[in-house]
Amino acid sequence: MPSLGTQNGGPSIDVGLAVFVLCFVPFGWSWAGQTSTPHFEADARLVLIDVQATERGTGKPIPDLRLEDFVVIDSGSRKPVTVFDFEAVPLDLVLLVDTSGGTGRGTAPDLVDSLTLMTAEMRPGDRLGVVSFASKARVKVALTDDEDAALNGIRTALRDRFNRDRDARICDAIYAAAGLFPKRRSELRRRATLLVTHNRDSSGRPGGSRATTALLEANATLQAIVIPQVSYQGGPAIVAGFPGRRIPIRGGKVSKTVLPDLRSVDPIAEATGGDVIRYGSEDLASFGKALQRLRSRYLLGFPAEAPTGKRQFRDVRVELTEEAKRLHPDVLLRARRGYYRD
Repeated sequence: MPSLGTQNGGPSIDVGLAVFVLCFVPFGWSWAGQTSTPHFEADARLVLIDVQATERGTGKPIPDLRLEDFVVIDSGSRKPVTVFDFEAVPLDLVLLVDTSGGTGRGTAPDLVDSLTLMTAEMRPGDRLGVVSFASKARVKVALTDDEDAALNGIRTALRDRFNRDRDARICDAIYAAAGLFPKRRSELRRRATLLVTHNRDSSGRPGGSRATTALLEANATLQAIVIPQVSYQGGPAIVAGFPGRRIPIRGGKVSKTVLPDLRSVDPIAEATGGDVIRYGSEDLASFGKALQRLRSRYLLGFPAEAPTGKRQFRDVRVELTEEAKRLHPDVLLRARRGYYRD
């Protein structure tokens, strides 16, 4: 596919990213009105933890764990699990699209097929929000179950690719995405952000502590898909486009350099119980697996400690019982590392 670059060379945007985002909604999404969302009585003392259980090495989800298989430790104290679910709870998902000039060419040839598989996993009752970003985050649509509104948000996000903004304030965009989740819960929903990026934050603030805190406070997981950043240098430029718009594209011989992955979002994903998929790796190349991993999770709820009047962070650890470990010796659990309590 042709890449959009600049006349003097530099990072390029893969048109495959446009295919990814455009394919995200239309195939297999079901919207509100077809099912009811479970309601529950809001309890400020209820802590919800998203837990991913997979096989080490293969990444295959483990779907047959039971409530009694889990142990939740809150700052050293074992907690009773009072809410338990696997896959049934609707999903609030914020799609984060990196539109900076550094989002490079994807390498896998089965992009469209993978996206079709991913969108087919979406279910009735799910809601989608869209944020595009480069040097600034732009909320295209808040969480919605309206198909037309979501699709329009995705299309407007794609237009930002032509702004030639090469900075990627990834952590700032994650912080903005966390703000789309409601402050108060009136429905039992799972929350997640799906980020597509080259993983090279240009803010100069490695680690993303503000973004991590925002996701932990929103009880949202970060799942990231990393597309390699490719820099093209040299070669003549060819000007092409459509009426009213002329776009320089590369032609002739060019040198291609795959820039290193800075792992900017890796600590954020780990802290929130999420995962990072390197696009093009042998066993994780499919975009469909990203949504499968978001969907195939356990939701555990337990009572928090009584308020102290002082805001504090409480460490949470999720483990399996010894019996469950014997049955699943290769299990890998991912869960957020804790929660904030006033």
